[in-house]
Amino acid sequence: MRPSNFVRTTGPVTSMKTDATGYTPRVSLNGLPTATPTMAEIATIAGLTITVPGILSGAWTVLKAAYDLYGSVDRRRQQMQVLLDRCGDLIAQIARHLQANRDAAKPTMDEARSLEAACQSVKDIMDVLAKKGFMWCMMHQDKIDNSIAVAERNISDAFSLFNVVAHLDGARFRRELAAARVQDQAVLSRKLEQLSENDQLILSAIQDQNGVHRRLEDLLIAISKHIQDRPRGNTPEDMFLTNAANVLHRISGGRSNLPPDWVLSSLEVEFDQRDLIGQGSFGRIFKGEWNGAVVAIKQMYVEDARELSSKDRKAMLKEVKTWSRLQHPNVLSLYGACLENTVPFLVMKHCQYGNICGYIKKQPQVSEAERVRLSYDVVSGLAYLHSKQIVHADLKGVNVLVGDDHRAVLTDFGLSITLDDIRTRSASSTHHGATQGTLRWMAPECLDGKPSSKAADVYALGITFWEIFSDGDIPLKGVPERDNAAAQLRISTHFLDSAATRPSAPPIPLIPLPLGTESISSERWRSTVSAHRPEWTRGNPPVFVDSVTFPQVLTDKPYTYRVVKGGEDLGVKPSYEVQQDGSQTVNLLEYNQGYGVHETTPVEVYAVDPDDERETLVAEWNNPKRR
Repeated sequence: MRPSNFVRTTGPVTSMKTDATGYTPRVSLNGLPTATPTMAEIATIAGLTITVPGILSGAWTVLKAAYDLYGSVDRRRQQMQVLLDRCGDLIAQIARHLQANRDAAKPTMDEARSLEAACQSVKDIMDVLAKKGFMWCMMHQDKIDNSIAVAERNISDAFSLFNVVAHLDGARFRRELAAARVQDQAVLSRKLEQLSENDQLILSAIQDQNGVHRRLEDLLIAISKHIQDRPRGNTPEDMFLTNAANVLHRISGGRSNLPPDWVLSSLEVEFDQRDLIGQGSFGRIFKGEWNGAVVAIKQMYVEDARELSSKDRKAMLKEVKTWSRLQHPNVLSLYGACLENTVPFLVMKHCQYGNICGYIKKQPQVSEAERVRLSYDVVSGLAYLHSKQIVHADLKGVNVLVGDDHRAVLTDFGLSITLDDIRTRSASSTHHGATQGTLRWMAPECLDGKPSSKAADVYALGITFWEIFSDGDIPLKGVPERDNAAAQLRISTHFLDSAATRPSAPPIPLIPLPLGTESISSERWRSTVSAHRPEWTRGNPPVFVDSVTFPQVLTDKPYTYRVVKGGEDLGVKPSYEVQQDGSQTVNLLEYNQGYGVHETTPVEVYAVDPDDERETLVAEWNNPKRR
């Protein structure tokens, strides 16, 4: 039996009229408000007419909106009903108390906000359940459970603020929610059992995305990964997902290989087209969410993935696969890609400061030393790409981002060429001018039609320095952008001009590296080994030390290592290959004629930069100076 203070609030609006205090709607709807009140609202809840004070109008309006959504929700209905009832019950208890005690103190703004936040947390869940499709809700049950738990806490907290005038039996509340969850699960299980009986029913269900079209290839990736991550079982959910995967495998021609880790489905990523944060030659960039983290979603300038030829798809796949393997502090991290979505997109690290030109313009206090450091970051990132035989081909200020740690990272490399080729071949493309403006960064030979190269990247690097040291000013800004032929002619003539008539670059200060910096990479090496301490391994017998393993190392260059044993230089040798987890081992036996080093002997290991041959101490054993 439901307790007397638990009121089920359902029903239509039956009447409205103006109250004596001003235009305030009178409602009789078993608890459902109908409009935002200006002062106080008269409502009938469970047959009792009460006045909702104006200070609670925000919570009342949010609760009304949540009830409006309830009719369009067909998932988690029992749990949502319990949450809605408790919010309505709290408002009713407060209103009745104030109505019966005219001299009672009105709720404070903080108390009112807490009540509104509780109602809003319920409405937010209703929004998701009403807007998301069947498969999204299936694959994000943990996320929905967490949101319901948050709403439960918010409601309990709101009741505790009003504990003098309102009462909530917390244990009963939790039992009701638990019982509602069991009921909702039973409803879902029956539905899944029915769907699993017929392939066409399965297809209809998984394609129910509430108006959002998803390709079957995208759904296959989503379901395959979800099955892989789930513990094996024989629940109705397990059976349905297995049957759905089998149906999609048959339709796709029997492809059953699990996708690589970097392959994502559109069901794993959340972003709104209204959250546009950038746009460039590569595509539109949105702020989104993936795995609970804020990320950047780059939606490519490809109208429909179904129109891509096999050659274009393979080229795009190759470039994305290459990018996913890159690991460098000055190269933007690629978390994954969804190439099977109707409009393919990439999921990358979100850099809150945007591109380097905007960063400098918004922060004019950026010192010359800071600009030099940012320039070193760009050089380091480009050197890493070149060491991997990757040509950037579109280096410019807007393709250099500034991360949350105020360090520069490169983006939009390699893949921009592939996408430009695809757009050029696509007669239906509406983005023929997507690469407009890049001519100003092109090396002279590229203006004549030659392909981009490492040398051309270095030319573009110089123009990018120009931007960094001229507060983001665009070089050759007098060149027309809309007419590529005219722009190409104008830029070409500058290379024929005398030095006196060519555009002058901004002065770039010659600022020495900070005192004590052995090389450009030394600071980053020290930071890395400080955050990821080297691990020494003993041999047999254990009085000897055989090796040292670095959990994380720099991979932008082919570093070598020097070992010094008790003051004796054992020479420089390459280390083992960097492992998939980012670790690398230096084997002391290879330096010490096949023997380990006795534990009482000091050992120092130095990383040697191949560019300037300078060294950084990265590990030491039994250093007597540190005892």
